Amino acid sequence: GMTTEGGTGGSGIFYQFTITGSVFTKLTDFFNNPDGRAPVTGMLKAANAKLYGVTPYGGANNAGVLYRVNPDSGSFVKIHDFALNTKPEGVLMQADNGKIYGMTMGGGSSGAGSLYSLDTSTNIVSTIYNLQFGVSPRYPLGGLVQANNGLLYGMSRYGGANNLGALFSYDISSTSFSTLVDFDGALKGEWPYDNLLKSSTGKLYGMTAYGGTNNDGVLFSFDPGTSSYSKIFDFSSTTTGRNPFGGLIQASDGKLYGMCAFGGANNGGVIFSLDTT
Repeated sequence: GMTTEGGTGGSGIFYQFTITGSVFTKLTDFFNNPDGRAPVTGMLKAANAKLYGVTPYGGANNAGVLYRVNPDSGSFVKIHDFALNTKPEGVLMQADNGKIYGMTMGGGSSGAGSLYSLDTSTNIVSTIYNLQFGVSPRYPLGGLVQANNGLLYGMSRYGGANNLGALFSYDISSTSFSTLVDFDGALKGEWPYDNLLKSSTGKLYGMTAYGGTNNDGVLFSFDPGTSSYSKIFDFSSTTTGRNPFGGLIQASDGKLYGMCAFGGANNGGVIFSLDTT
């Protein structure tokens, strides 16, 4: 794992925790330059058993880096310096073609963000789609997920027809980009914050931090087969929590679990479960 601060340079560390014996070992210090600093998202364990991640700051342009860590030796390798004002966000994912995909909050041809890929055999990072201003989704905050149909799906914080965020897909084969859901406030929610979750049924689930009936956020599903959106739940401040800012997971019992930042009995947030049946 990583920390956002601390370490020799004060910009975070990469560490290893051995479960047997509860042994904590610091492996690498992040520095302001040139290796990136202040990592805020987790790492991806790729098919080659290496760990990949990004930092939003540091590197040659102080705009973030993409890095690789060998968990056996703890060795750190910077693979890519992002361009000025790019700021990569979200956890990386590996698609069935073997490439790793991610998004940037800024940068791209218009400054509205981009989708990019990493070829792990060559360490070449390529911009595959530039988000645009206007009705296009822009400023994505989370990562991408690959559905059973092979398409990549993600969400943006702003943009869309109502400028309240959008859900979109990207076809790796045809390089086509499609806006599928325009978040609209009261009905579908607004300001999606994190990743979509692909459930065991193939449906995608996600949350918005605001919007819905109470403007406290919503939980929704999206069926990639029919491209249909369904609002499942409106969060409500004191009873069920409000403003979910993280993502969802599916546990071994089949239920989905997540958290709200505020609300609940103590207005300190809640942990909740969703029975999808």
